[in-house]
Amino acid sequence: MQLATILPALLVLGACDPKTREALGQPSAEPEKVGPSLLTEEPLKKGLDALRARVGESPLVLKLVVFPNRIVVQARDSENDQHIDQHIYKNGKLEDAVPVKLKGPGKLDDNLFPLEEANLSSIPELVKKAVDASGIEEGSVTRVELKRDLPESVDVEFRIHINGPRKDAVLIADSQGNLIPTGDE
Repeated sequence: MQLATILPALLVLGACDPKTREALGQPSAEPEKVGPSLLTEEPLKKGLDALRARVGESPLVLKLVVFPNRIVVQARDSENDQHIDQHIYKNGKLEDAVPVKLKGPGKLDDNLFPLEEANLSSIPELVKKAVDASGIEEGSVTRVELKRDLPESVDVEFRIHINGPRKDAVLIADSQGNLIPTGDE
């Protein structure tokens, strides 16, 4: 698919309310971790199960972000297909849904993807592989995002954000959790 075709499909998340920006890690500092990391198998499964109970087993999603202390999913509202709601799982419970303000010339449907299209159970192993592959001294994953790679392609990809004291990196993996070589290796 040519870039000129994909570019109009790009939909930008608007300057949502402060709660929405904070939940996505922008721009406020990362809050302290509470309990076991959600980037590990059992806590991740528990959080995803709670989110699925709210948004359904097969939701259409704009974005999923897993932090060590919370999971944020932006999914289509089941009552109005032109609305996106943000759902946050934190401290073992779901917070109230928050509406997401959408901006941009793109079509919402072009940006959404079925959540089951991605292998979410691959996240804990993907986190370990990404830290090792990054070569970042004392590197740790601050978040894992899942979204379409617009405007570059319509593929659904994981972006693994790794921070270290001297260097940061973002590694990319396909929707099944396989790291994609960047050519820098």
